[in-house]
Amino acid sequence: MKVTNNNKNTILCIGGLQIYRNNLKAEKIQFVENTYNANDFQNLFINIKLHKYGFSVSKLYKRSLINKYSLRFDENVHIAEDCIFMMNFIIKASQERINCISFIKQCNYIYMIKGDSLSTSVKSYEKEIYSYNVYKKTLLKLEQSYKINNTILKKNFSTSFYLDRIINSIYLLPNKKERINKLKLIDLQEYRIYKKCNTKIERFLFFLLSNKLWFSFDFLRKHIIK
Repeated sequence: MKVTNNNKNTILCIGGLQIYRNNLKAEKIQFVENTYNANDFQNLFINIKLHKYGFSVSKLYKRSLINKYSLRFDENVHIAEDCIFMMNFIIKASQERINCISFIKQCNYIYMIKGDSLSTSVKSYEKEIYSYNVYKKTLLKLEQSYKINNTILKKNFSTSFYLDRIINSIYLLPNKKERINKLKLIDLQEYRIYKKCNTKIERFLFFLLSNKLWFSFDFLRKHIIK
């Protein structure tokens, strides 16, 4: 690739992509052509918000760095494992002397998303909790590696995606007592920070859960909301 040929210090090259949802063109992700150091947290994760584009496609990783640190996808993580891998790669790259991350403006990949894809289907409660915990541990590594304040993470790295999936997995369970006991394990402080509500019913559910009105939330979520 031209970028890696021109800059031998590039250890990760990232391009854009065209997204289709259910065969309809939905979104075009395109980056401004530029190169940053892997330890440039401000540009990579605050300005570009690279963690929101953690998909494995449209990326070229330096294999020697992957092998050096034995970086692999966690096979027990079933959602956003590619993003977690990317963040771990960049954390390790930030420790290297040669560590440039280059962006190209071309969108050479077409990404098809279907409603029943693996990324949209909810798994068991145990699997959803595991993925959530791995993501949280990765955020802690970011905080430690870049020596940043936890407040920065809270402002920029939402976990609501994982928390909503955990709640959805709870409502695969038939037993009411078990559902409520698992609801009580959710970090409500974190949920209050990250959760964004787009509809009246979402706001009402959020109110019930954040105020620990377990039985009202359970009734509405189980019997009315489909």
